[in-house]
Amino acid sequence: MGGSALRRNKVWHYFLIIYPILILTVTGLPEESLKSLNQLIEKITHLNKPISSKVALHTFILVSNVIICTALLLRIERKGIKFGGFLSKIISGSVNSVLGVYTIIVFLITFSIFQNKLEIFIDSHDWNVFYLSVIYLLTGINTSFLFMLSQSHFYRQVSKQDNKPQKKKVLIVALSRFYYDRKDREKNINEFLNEIANKQLDKSKYSWAVPLRSVKHHSDGKDPILEKVIILVSDETSSNPKVNSNTYNFNDFRKVWREFCKHYGVNIGDPIESNPVKFDDLKSCLRELDRLIHEEVFPEYKDEDISMNISSGTAVVSAAMVIASVKEGRQIEYIEQKEREIKELVGINVSVEDIYNFYPELRG
Repeated sequence: MGGSALRRNKVWHYFLIIYPILILTVTGLPEESLKSLNQLIEKITHLNKPISSKVALHTFILVSNVIICTALLLRIERKGIKFGGFLSKIISGSVNSVLGVYTIIVFLITFSIFQNKLEIFIDSHDWNVFYLSVIYLLTGINTSFLFMLSQSHFYRQVSKQDNKPQKKKVLIVALSRFYYDRKDREKNINEFLNEIANKQLDKSKYSWAVPLRSVKHHSDGKDPILEKVIILVSDETSSNPKVNSNTYNFNDFRKVWREFCKHYGVNIGDPIESNPVKFDDLKSCLRELDRLIHEEVFPEYKDEDISMNISSGTAVVSAAMVIASVKEGRQIEYIEQKEREIKELVGINVSVEDIYNFYPELRG
């Protein structure tokens, strides 16, 4: 249930394994095995004296490899993978995974054959041998490209921060305590509801404005994208009477939510309440986040559909959400800390490459 990014990486895994084996097999075919190709060329081209089977085959493979190389390079650039540094790891043999070792072996074999064929060409001036040498060189390069794409979640460029978070279909946010004096429950709730009714949510100092501001952001515009909101609750904010005291809880938030939806035109139903977790227990937070992602998000949604707001809850909750967001496609968002009347909502995409810069031993 790793989402579409993981599935795409598996497809690249298959290409990585099959591609060099296919090229090495086909280019090693003897002349006798290519008679059918020669006949096919005669039928297609209507030539009385078609070029030799090997020349035709090598020309076709060379052109195909150039096209494949160009397409893979464009794909790498599009995904923001650091090319130079990664290729140096392949050449130096410092990629410590099974597929990485496989890629290094293929690269060394093809590069060695390339050198050998190039030496033969220099002596013989046989252009067919030259084409073959280039094919082997491109095979090694393309195999490295395929490995980069199969591990793209490890080799993206640095983490990105955006002034505005990308709009997502699923929002996960923790519900902090409604920290104003609980002796004045009704007055506090009514004051917050008035801020919502007067469209002053962005200026509100109440902690519950944080999840609502995120919902507003993802639901704004002609084509609102948000479809599901998941609220991580603590023992203090849960609606479960067995764990909750008489503080503000999820039932209070649900009432606020419905007024918010009415005034801001949000139509996605009530948010989903998590099981109560201990906001100062990292394992408790991580365990519940993992359950929510696998039961409430997958398989209907993908990694690219998830955004987590880390501005609510404790520092431990924020740390858990950051850990859960270190995956290609998932987004972190938070309310900026600048001193001004309206604090902006900011988005971050954390790169796994940055994580491995601090802990390179884990790189796969």
